[in-house]
Amino acid sequence: MDIMKDVVKAEGVRFSLVREGREVARAHVYLMTNNLHDHPFALLEDVFVDESARGKGLDGRSTSGHRRGAGARVLQNDRHQPPRPSQSP
Repeated sequence: MDIMKDVVKAEGVRFSLVREGREVARAHVYLMTNNLHDHPFALLEDVFVDESARGKGLDGRSTSGHRRGAGARVLQNDRHQPPRPSQSP
């Protein structure tokens, strides 16, 4: 048996939200390709929002009325929570 190795290119971007000189949110997005998809796909990693900024949105308005998961499908949740089935928008 032979083990084959292919180098796969990926690109990552780190987003952060800074309020009053303090980072209150961050997320990493990695864009990759594989043999299963015709187009690149994204891996969202290290998503964090400080408790003081949760539910306030980017402009300070509440996000509680927004529909979660609209236009997106969750493949795997946080490692500290059991996976929940994704819902179609």
